[in-house]
Amino acid sequence: MNIKTYQKLKFLIVFYASTLMAISVYSGNILLGLIGVISGLIFLTFLKRITKQKVEDERTEQISLRAYKSTYLVLTSVLLISSILLITFGVKGRVEATYVTALGIILSYITIFIVLLYSLFFYYFSKKI
Repeated sequence: MNIKTYQKLKFLIVFYASTLMAISVYSGNILLGLIGVISGLIFLTFLKRITKQKVEDERTEQISLRAYKSTYLVLTSVLLISSILLITFGVKGRVEATYVTALGIILSYITIFIVLLYSLFFYYFSKKI
């Protein structure tokens, strides 16, 4: 299978998974969306394995590595700043402020989880390589 066929089939698989996800959101059936995403990932993995030509090269790996780093930095920074602002501006005494403070605390826990997950993967891959 050549690269053009691979790209066409990849587009069809992504279209299939996104269509099932849209139908599941519209109908309220979460199981249908989960099945669509999981089956799409399985099909994409199988498609990548049967492709005879090399799909990724060193340049693609370097670009994706830089994209991951940038995404990590931007996401954690935005989550951290927004959680600090939400906790700070959560004025006590109003019901709405309680929800704002709770949202800020949830965002801070998500930020901590992302940083912890990054640290664990960094430790794992530094030992592996």
